[in-house]
Amino acid sequence: MPRNDSKIIEMTRNRLILRASRVGLALLFAAGCNHLGMAQEAAPAPTASDKETAADLSEMEALADQMNEKPTVISGKRQEKRRLQQASWRTNSDARAFLLQIPAPRGMLLDRNGVPLATNEVRYLPAIQFPKLDDPSDAEIVEFARKRIAEIARILKMDSSIGDGLEDEAIIKHYNNRRWLPLTFGPVLNLDQAEKVAAKEDGLSVQPFYMRKYPHQTIAAHMLGYTGRVGWFPDGPVEEGDPLWEQIEGKAGLELNLENDLKGKDGVLNVLFDENGKQTNRELTEVPVPGNNVVLTIDLEWQKRAEQILARNVRRGAIVVMDVKTGEILTMASYPTYNPNDWIPTISQEKYQRLRDDKANPLLCRAYQSAYPPASTFKIVVALAALQSRSIYPHSTFPGPPTYAVGNRVFKNWNKEPEGDLDVAKAIARSTNTWFYHVGIMTGAEPIYQTAQRFGLGRKVGLPLVGESPGFVPDQLWADRYRNGRFMGGDIANMAIGQGALLTTPVQMAQFMAAVGNGSYLPEAKLIKQVQDVRNNLVRMPKYGSPRRLNTDASVLNAVRQGMSDVVNEWYGTAKRARLTGNSGVKVAGKTGTGQWKIAVKQNVAWFAGFLPADDPEYAFAVLYEGRPGEKVAGGKNAAPLVSQFFSPIYDKKVKEERDKRAKERSELLAKLAEESERAAAERSRTEALAAEQSNRNQSDQDAAEQSEDERARMELLQQVLQDSEEL
Repeated sequence: MPRNDSKIIEMTRNRLILRASRVGLALLFAAGCNHLGMAQEAAPAPTASDKETAADLSEMEALADQMNEKPTVISGKRQEKRRLQQASWRTNSDARAFLLQIPAPRGMLLDRNGVPLATNEVRYLPAIQFPKLDDPSDAEIVEFARKRIAEIARILKMDSSIGDGLEDEAIIKHYNNRRWLPLTFGPVLNLDQAEKVAAKEDGLSVQPFYMRKYPHQTIAAHMLGYTGRVGWFPDGPVEEGDPLWEQIEGKAGLELNLENDLKGKDGVLNVLFDENGKQTNRELTEVPVPGNNVVLTIDLEWQKRAEQILARNVRRGAIVVMDVKTGEILTMASYPTYNPNDWIPTISQEKYQRLRDDKANPLLCRAYQSAYPPASTFKIVVALAALQSRSIYPHSTFPGPPTYAVGNRVFKNWNKEPEGDLDVAKAIARSTNTWFYHVGIMTGAEPIYQTAQRFGLGRKVGLPLVGESPGFVPDQLWADRYRNGRFMGGDIANMAIGQGALLTTPVQMAQFMAAVGNGSYLPEAKLIKQVQDVRNNLVRMPKYGSPRRLNTDASVLNAVRQGMSDVVNEWYGTAKRARLTGNSGVKVAGKTGTGQWKIAVKQNVAWFAGFLPADDPEYAFAVLYEGRPGEKVAGGKNAAPLVSQFFSPIYDKKVKEERDKRAKERSELLAKLAEESERAAAERSRTEALAAEQSNRNQSDQDAAEQSEDERARMELLQQVLQDSEEL
């Protein structure tokens, strides 16, 4: 089960949360050199030791000290040498001193349990380090560079075309403006490759940089988003504050919306070069401050399971799971998806165009960016509105005929046979269209759209993501614009079965079901738990509004919940395939939906939305299945089974954990009872031994007393005999 512990800081209080910073300072140390002077250590594997955390922080500080050659700790001779060097470059047009910007390590995105979803790695680009050439022509500058590119290709056993993207004009411009700094090109290198290049001295170099990494590939891609380069890397004369390497920023998803939390504060490196382009001194004047780490509400394992289920069962669809009480989003999956690593360090135009041209639209998050007709899931709104407005009562019954006439139009039920008289619970379980046409028109449009709005439909849930669809609920403004101020009977009939102008997103539907599940309020959808710095200090908690009270009678909610439970658990329900397998005994409550979406191409959607356990809800869910044009779909067939696949192993595991816990508690109790029994037996034995000892002692005393009495009697007798003898 997902952890709901608010002390996320404790969960991430280890090397995991310090990765970016440790890697960052190691990288800065490398960046201060023309070549790699030492092997750069990769980010450590996560551990849970506070001692190791302290050791990491000490190491970071030590690395900073190595970079920062402070004048205050330099001997007199070295100070004089530095003074002479500085005087030299001030008078030498070929010597240079630069104040360069050191991009700060980007903060991480973590799941609710502290598992990294977006992190950083140190990678390298091959580079040319120009010396001062003697009055070179443009052709000589290019020739120097091309020879070094060929040499790097030979060292790395790569094709000589690795430098084809580097234009001659760019080479010449770099030499004339920025020859003191390395000219990067070509493919991204790992540490082993970088060391091979850096070991050579003749104009070869590598440039380290931070590369964003999404370790779980496609998992949660639509939420996380991706990063990209910040504008163009400078190619003119070196100016104060130029970055050491290309900076990145969020371009989509949470990477974009949480930019201010993730980006950190850049550092400053003062670098001195002599007239030959050799670095003679460096000083870290401002240490970069890593970005903050953001803890999400998502559970990585649940997200993985949801995406795997979608990949196996749908061509296009979505699954959202939300905590019924808190509104925390535990899973928000959309399929098809993409790999955000394709954007790192940059995506090719060809690959990007393929993603854009893909008819399945993998860049679209169907969970929150796409709105669909809610179909029969909206019957829950109609039932709530009818009951709360006293248009009907829980035990009111109405027939469910095969057809229902509204004016000159005839609306059909999905079942061609009469359904008989139905109360609200059975009408929900059977999803009888004609019953809802009748009750919807009895109730009227206003109570229906007001109920929908009160339960969160027709407006954004407020995710910190770009492109969220608000969906749509036709209200009086709609009627004023399109119906001369009055809803027609056909409009209400369509609304009663979730068709017409109605649109909703899967995340809205999950929030709606969470409200029905808890029965008291509409929980605010949450995607961010908290923000903390690299030392695990809490920076901020997101500010969420107060939950909106529903003001719905308990009897109304009970009648609707009963119908939703019957949808799954009664023989006549439409979603028997949603029942959980295994031995958990947990019952699901929900509502199926099958809606017309793109009528021109006969493309429909299937829904299943609800909550569980039915009698004490913990989680709300919404599953959407996009049918292919012409495909016959149904919520009970295409969407409901995915709920069973998702939750069955979760509750089986919970039952096993509870069974193991009870077995452990029973074992501990039996051991305790046995120990107490042994202790009691030992106490009894000790008591009996003391009693026996006391009894023996008493007997001895008694025997001694009797012996003493006998002796006294004998003495008295002897005295009497002696006395009698004397008298005689």
